Amino acid sequence: YTLVSQSRRELDEALAKYVASGSFQVMESSIVGVSPYPEDYPLYNVPCSLQTDAEDCVLVKAKMTLYLEEAAPTANATQQTLDLIMTGMGSDMFDSVDDNVVDVRYVNLPLTRENGVFGSTSSNYIEVDYAYEMEYDPAGNLTGIQSDLEEAINEKSIPSLMGDPESNVVGVSPAPGDQVLLNVPCSVEATSNACVVVKGTMTVFLKDDSKISDEEQTARGTIESGMNNNEFDLANDSIFDVRYVELPLTDRETGVFGSTTNNSIYVNYAYEVEYTAEGDLIDIQSDLEKAINEKIIPPLMGEAESAVVGVSLNPVDQVLESIECSQKEVDNNCNLVKGM
Repeated sequence: YTLVSQSRRELDEALAKYVASGSFQVMESSIVGVSPYPEDYPLYNVPCSLQTDAEDCVLVKAKMTLYLEEAAPTANATQQTLDLIMTGMGSDMFDSVDDNVVDVRYVNLPLTRENGVFGSTSSNYIEVDYAYEMEYDPAGNLTGIQSDLEEAINEKSIPSLMGDPESNVVGVSPAPGDQVLLNVPCSVEATSNACVVVKGTMTVFLKDDSKISDEEQTARGTIESGMNNNEFDLANDSIFDVRYVELPLTDRETGVFGSTTNNSIYVNYAYEVEYTAEGDLIDIQSDLEKAINEKIIPPLMGEAESAVVGVSLNPVDQVLESIECSQKEVDNNCNLVKGM
């Protein structure tokens, strides 16, 4: 909802009381208790749809907790609650909870817009990589399941990235999209359930003049926490479990992602790497090799028809110190590298 006021606590309590009184009066309701927690998040860098110059307005991502009778269906209670809140806000019922409140307007979920972006885009952005295993009903549609899960992950990330007045984040998008690695087995055998390993990526848009700080770690930490707490298991009815997988996907000791076979090929490539005079070439090369490996995993192993079952960093790239780079800045170092 959008709130023209700073009086969120009063509104939270009023909403909880309203939902409780409304649900308790419905004979077939399975709701036995209501709490305003967890706390709502104002999204400071997102403009309201309507606003006058004399008023402050903030978009709020809200949650409340419903306590249900044993074995009661959660979907019915959720929709019943949303209908009550929508009706109350539509009839201006909450505009008088505090003297500073001018208007409270309901906003439809999901917050993500039609173009997949919540908030706005900018030329200053970062792509946040993460990975997970998803156990699901084999009768379900994997494409539809993935779409629902991506949307849920995006929605979960919005408050932590945009709920601080000091945040530099102006938009969040699930693009460029998660990629299922169909030839990679899950770590836990799923018996009759299907299971896939997924390499996920989301885009975080920053203010044009801001520097990247800890947004990447914040986003990844939020996703990991949500998966560890089973918050995404309800994103689609076919999902049984979503488990966070630590990055990098490439095994730190063997340099291999996936599995090895006797049938292998070497892929040769070359590149120039320009780096600051203070940089350590060995560390730079190690990080770059891992990044290259991580980047090629999804397109090589993300197709059902793919014959690739594993990708390795080995043999290691070779620096050709006797060959000069085609160009470089005066103060930088540069090396030509033969990769494999």
